[in-house]
Amino acid sequence: MENYHASPSTLVTINHRRDLDILIIAPVLHLKKTLFKDSLRLHFVARDDLFEPGFLTSHFLFPWPAGKQFHKLNIAGVMHTLRAYPISSVMYKRFGALMRDALKAAGDIPLQDVVKDPYLRDAAGRLKRHVQSDLDTITLAEFLGYDYRVLHETFSDVGVLKEGMAKVVRTHSLQRIDEQLKVFADILDGGGICLLAPEGRLSPDGRFWPVKSGLHRLLSLTSVPVTILPVNATYDFMTRKRMRIYVDIGKEIKIDHNVGKVEMEKRVQGAIYSLARVTAGQLGSEFITQKLASNADTFTWQEFNIAVQFRIRNIREGGLSFDVRLLDERACQKRLHDFLSYCLKKKILTQKAPGEFIINRHSTYQVYVGENYQDPVVYSYNELQSLLEHNRKA
Repeated sequence: MENYHASPSTLVTINHRRDLDILIIAPVLHLKKTLFKDSLRLHFVARDDLFEPGFLTSHFLFPWPAGKQFHKLNIAGVMHTLRAYPISSVMYKRFGALMRDALKAAGDIPLQDVVKDPYLRDAAGRLKRHVQSDLDTITLAEFLGYDYRVLHETFSDVGVLKEGMAKVVRTHSLQRIDEQLKVFADILDGGGICLLAPEGRLSPDGRFWPVKSGLHRLLSLTSVPVTILPVNATYDFMTRKRMRIYVDIGKEIKIDHNVGKVEMEKRVQGAIYSLARVTAGQLGSEFITQKLASNADTFTWQEFNIAVQFRIRNIREGGLSFDVRLLDERACQKRLHDFLSYCLKKKILTQKAPGEFIINRHSTYQVYVGENYQDPVVYSYNELQSLLEHNRKA
């Protein structure tokens, strides 16, 4: 926390791993520094569908018939009370949010006039039989109802829209984004503090994603010097115990308005990723991936422990940060046992004998990480490789 001074006109920039990133980081910063300084209380950017009806039932299961009623609720008032403001996306967003954009841009027209036929057929295939045929006749407003919520959270882009509609929605969305960015620019100009994730989207596969142009656009709209505060959240989720989350705050960066877009994005991205931590989940996933690449399906605890300990010493020479438990021998061994227990529970591994394990090459187990369901080993492996690659470039 010594790096967070709550200076006026500070833009807190974070990496984006889960929907809960901001809900974890924002309260920490506010409660530690600005609880009794209302003028410096954090304002934060949130995905635009939080401010629309249907958000609650997209994330929480409510029993019938309560679900249908909760689907009509709009928590926008609560979000505004928390000083959250929406930000839209043009290229990539949830299907329900994309259809809501089409509704606002073109009115309540038939769904089949908006979505290309192949995508409409694919969507129908994921619905219960009694509502499949409805997609050919319902309107956008009807599609956004409770019966079709299973489709609302699937990810899509403007490519699913019919050609003329794609242009209408894109133009409308760009106009909205400009208006939304102006809100945050005004807050910064007034000396306020804002928090956003400049990647613009959750990482779907564990890799680092580039900073979006919205960051440069936002700063170009401000008229005062803005301080950038990089923050990184690392989730160590491959464990039988509670997931541990590390939040690391970097040193403030002073950004000159004359700095070019590419240089600005490079500096901010580098500052965020340099704070990332190496975890047991990443190291264990790398070990399993390398064993599979060498056509080896079995390993022992001793082999695993020695390999990971060697890897820790090797990576530390590069100056990377670690989950602190990996730097103590006893704590590290306990954490590695927890990783193996997680893999056994999720059927990534099978125990052949005491201290000996078999890797299940075709395990179908998946976990919700990033924007969709992924193989946790692949996700964590990609996370570590991106971190190492970034460190080499730096």
